[in-house]
Amino acid sequence: MHIARRIIGAVLILLAVLVAVYFVATEYDVVSSSFALARLSWSVLNYLMAIGIVLGVVFAWIRKRAVEAEGLSNSITRPYLEANVLFYAFMFTALLFFWNWFDRLAGGDVFQESVTRRLAWIMLDAIFPLISGAMGMYLWRGGNDS
Repeated sequence: MHIARRIIGAVLILLAVLVAVYFVATEYDVVSSSFALARLSWSVLNYLMAIGIVLGVVFAWIRKRAVEAEGLSNSITRPYLEANVLFYAFMFTALLFFWNWFDRLAGGDVFQESVTRRLAWIMLDAIFPLISGAMGMYLWRGGNDS
């Protein structure tokens, strides 16, 4: 299980870097020229982000349950706070992401999106690298080797 956690951790870190770089690069319109990530679009990244979010929720839940099983949930300790913040951040991200993404998959017009949906995408693309990178580093370092 240790190797699987490290592989998933590496995948989450890679996704975090990919989304962060692409998010910033699209603002400079470098992507429309000969940028290496030009072939990768948000439609492809959304599928990868969906996988990353599901993995993040699952492993954040496992981490949260492990902290509770150790009896560390009786008071606010660092492991308790880390596990809960990461779990609820992933849950918030999952709700917002899938709400937006399912609208787009159902035929929502990308160019006619409301300001609310655009702001949601900006928030998602900003928070996903942070929580995915944090969970990836936790898993890479071994996590709860249970």
